[in-house]
Amino acid sequence: MEIYLDHGSILGGVSELKTIGQKAVATADQAAQNSLNASFSGVSGLDQLGGNHGGVINGGAGSAITVLQSYAEQVSWLSGALAASYEALTGQNAFVARGMDIADEGGAIGQDGVSFPTRPRPRFENFTFTPPVVLPATSMSQLSADFSSTKIQDSVVAARMWHQMSADVTEIAAQLQAVASDLGSRNRGDVIEAAIARVSEVARAGETFAMNSQVMGSSVERLSFIKQQGAVTVNLAMAAIAAIPDPVARQAAESSFLASFPASYTPTVATGIPPIRNLMVMDPAPDGGGEIALGGGTVEGTGSKHDATGLRAPGAPLESLTSLQRA
Repeated sequence: MEIYLDHGSILGGVSELKTIGQKAVATADQAAQNSLNASFSGVSGLDQLGGNHGGVINGGAGSAITVLQSYAEQVSWLSGALAASYEALTGQNAFVARGMDIADEGGAIGQDGVSFPTRPRPRFENFTFTPPVVLPATSMSQLSADFSSTKIQDSVVAARMWHQMSADVTEIAAQLQAVASDLGSRNRGDVIEAAIARVSEVARAGETFAMNSQVMGSSVERLSFIKQQGAVTVNLAMAAIAAIPDPVARQAAESSFLASFPASYTPTVATGIPPIRNLMVMDPAPDGGGEIALGGGTVEGTGSKHDATGLRAPGAPLESLTSLQRA
């Protein structure tokens, strides 16, 4: 396959990928600001939803912060890999040119090497989300107070965070696709095609994260509705029970409500469980790094340089090599 490198395009791509990598790091840092956790509510079921949703943002394996940190590593690797590929191609071309120049008189071509960065293994595991279990409360007044003190603002901020991360990664993915498009339109060669494929692969993974972040944002937004539904149910029951004149009957009614509330509230709480268990997907097989040797040995010549001016026809087979120096 003919090789053609646009130096400005490739070097610009390396620089742009570095910048995009920095944006990915900044997006991951957003997740560290999350405050949603199990202290979200004293209401059984809601507390677990808050803890689970908070963990998906900045918890362990599969959480947004872990996934985005890994994603930033992938983007940064793209920059280093493209730079190494460019160095290898242009460096080898320089040695080939040297060999041609000394073909008649002979001499050493020279040796060099290019280090290729090892691709980090993606850390895009499934996240954990344990279905909440609603347990009975000790009293109506305590249950009502727990609903009233639920930190709805934490869920509002968390939902906003998901939507912002979605928007940011959508932009990152679009910028990666733009880099791939520019490389493809201005360069030719197997190495360049491989680089474009990797950039596009990482861009598609970002698009997946952006879509899943929207899903998670919508799921967190359900917490406000779940809290409101439970609070209304409890407050209406409290009013009805308070109207019972007989203390014994009133206590019996309260006990009955508290015993039945978990079963009636569980379906509502279950609507806060997200329909997904993974934020991003990518082929886990890493690309190996290492060093590639450039150059050659010694060219045996006659000891004098032959003047071949004007003897090489335009478009000769060496075109694919000399084109490396065009920009």
